[in-house]
Amino acid sequence: MDWLSADLDRSDAVKTGIGLLLLLLFIASLIWFGRKKLLITIPLVVIILLLAAIAIPGMVPAHSEARKDGCINNLRRIREAKIQWEQAVYRKPIISQEDLVGTNKYFHFMPACPSGGTYTIGAVNQNPTCSFAERGHTLE
Repeated sequence: MDWLSADLDRSDAVKTGIGLLLLLLFIASLIWFGRKKLLITIPLVVIILLLAAIAIPGMVPAHSEARKDGCINNLRRIREAKIQWEQAVYRKPIISQEDLVGTNKYFHFMPACPSGGTYTIGAVNQNPTCSFAERGHTLE
């Protein structure tokens, strides 16, 4: 579960930011409405906090899963470009980024891993790899 720790750090920061925002909202509502309407304000803030507590933890795993899926799709695109390059102009067993990227080539720019990893194109008969392969960014 080491791959999850980077996302948890980011989600803790989001939770802290939302907590501070809700605290400021509570203080502002006290100032705006005064003490008489405090009985109305407190339940509203509690409901907002409960909704945030339910929604935020559910979003973090979905976000990391979406980045992993985006990376796998990029790896598939690179693999397909390698296959097309091999069928069209096979000259050498090792393909480089310059063979695939550029004007009138398979990509105008090299696809990037959404998580910030780097791609290794590899030989023609091998699948491309991502530096975050241990996090599941791999082709099968």
